[in-house]
Parts: sequence; C-alpha cells; structure tokens
Amino acid sequence: MVTHEYVHAALQSLAPRGLPFWLNEGLATYFEPVDHAWLEQRLRAAGTTLSVGDLEQSFGRLDGADALLAYAQGFTAARMLARRLGANFPVFLQYVGNGTSLEQALLLFNITDADVQREWRRGTR
Repeated sequence: MVTHEYVHAALQSLAPRGLPFWLNEGLATYFEPVDHAWLEQRLRAAGTTLSVGDLEQSFGRLDGADALLAYAQGFTAARMLARRLGANFPVFLQYVGNGTSLEQALLLFNITDADVQREWRRGTR
C-alpha cells in the first residue's frame, strides 16, 4: 500500500494535470511489489472491457466487479506502456503533465489509443 500511494505522489509531481485516472491507478498498481496475476485473471474472466470514458474518472463510482475490472485494465495498459516507453516513461509523463493530450503524447512515442485498447482486448483472451 505504501508503494501504491508513493507512486501516486510521484505522478502528481511529474504530471500534475492531464493524467487519466486509469493510468494513474494503473501505474500505482504496476509498481506494487506483488504478483499481479489475479488482475490478468480478472480481465480474462470478464471477457469484455470497460470503455475509456468509464475509466477517465474515479473508480469509486463503479460497482465492485467493474472497479476490479477497471484496475485490471489500468494495470495492463500501464505495464504495456512501461515496456514500450522504457526509459522514456518520465519524458512521456512530463509531456502529459505540461498539457500535451494523452493521445498526442502517446503518438510522440509511436503508440496509439488503439494500441492501449488492443492490450485490453488481448487481456480478455
């Protein structure tokens, strides 16, 4: 739990605005020093994904099953971005934090919204 909250604080410093809720929670979950297999299992068990619009705001408004699914989607997207961006991840966060839209910041690193959504769909298989 400490790591999760620390990551939120670090993200607030790196990208004080513009970071969607799914990415904020996804990164905080990604960096937790635990096995995340249960999140991948949750995504597969759902067989579907929530829309990006459902993931933009606090997961607290979602029911328990959808909230778990939202965390699973956030985690899988954060993992994919961490792998693809590598050492460029802080630069990406700075772009977003400085007002560059998420979509534009992703494109700077040859990643599209469709790539993120494809990762979510892949997790349901």
